[in-house]
Amino acid sequence: MRRLVAPILVLALSVAHAGDWTKPKDGVMTEKQTDSFLDAWKKICKTAFEHLADIKAHEKDSAYLIASMKSFDESLEKIKKDSGLAKGEYEWVEKETTDIYAILWVYESHLKPQLDSAVKESGTKLADAQKARDEVAAARKSGKRIMTPDEKADAKKSADEQVAQCEGALKDAKQSTADAQKQLDEAKAALRSADADGKADAEQVVKDRQDGVKAAKDAEAEAQKNLEVARRRASAPDVPQTPEEKEQNDKDLADREQRATEELDQAKAGHEMITKTVKDANEKMAADIAKYPAKNVALVRPRLEKIHKLFTSALTMQDPDAPPAK
Repeated sequence: MRRLVAPILVLALSVAHAGDWTKPKDGVMTEKQTDSFLDAWKKICKTAFEHLADIKAHEKDSAYLIASMKSFDESLEKIKKDSGLAKGEYEWVEKETTDIYAILWVYESHLKPQLDSAVKESGTKLADAQKARDEVAAARKSGKRIMTPDEKADAKKSADEQVAQCEGALKDAKQSTADAQKQLDEAKAALRSADADGKADAEQVVKDRQDGVKAAKDAEAEAQKNLEVARRRASAPDVPQTPEEKEQNDKDLADREQRATEELDQAKAGHEMITKTVKDANEKMAADIAKYPAKNVALVRPRLEKIHKLFTSALTMQDPDAPPAK
């Protein structure tokens, strides 16, 4: 039965009562005309809702349904007559109001929020891509690694541990140097007291001990160098300290720069596309709404929610006074 009543209700909006009327030359509606039409529309929706309940209760009584439909039609005609609007006036106000509503509601309540969100998202992506590209360029200029705060903290922790290990290694190396020096001193003392038969052997021992001291000092110097590198790394975890580290960082930054440039180009293209889409949509909306007098648009705009509720009521056969569904 709803399938029967809903089309009748929608049709009722375009069927007006008799009366002479001429459209104003400027095409501008008055506030009274607009509100009179909306009040009549609401009464029509209310009547249709009540009529639907009535025919549901008597859906098996054909005679009653025929009489009820006649009564419904008469009620609609009376509502429109009581609106104070003439036939052509009613039809004109209805079309002007609903057409403007359709443009504003679709654009401002649905399309515009989606476009605004898309522009914001693409703008954020573009800013992030530009920031990433600038970060790589700055890193290539400074020679530093690109590290997040967490990565830098982890690298600092690892470097501190390496410093402790190197300090231990240097301590051991110094002790080895001291031990080797002591052995050399002992060998020299033995050489001085050696007789002719043992002199050659004592000299070889001294030579061996000298080689041992040299090896120990070289190891100590290497340990000292490692400690210095570890300390520099601990003080600046994002700075490569060795030639090998610098070479690897240069390669990593070059790869990263290429990826960042590609992502920036993609972000720019995406943002330009979204921006053009919004521009085109704004221009189309402006062109569509410009077909109607600005004063009419100003009358409809503050009544959008009310008109939308009436549209929903007409299409769903719901009570126009019912609270909106949650």
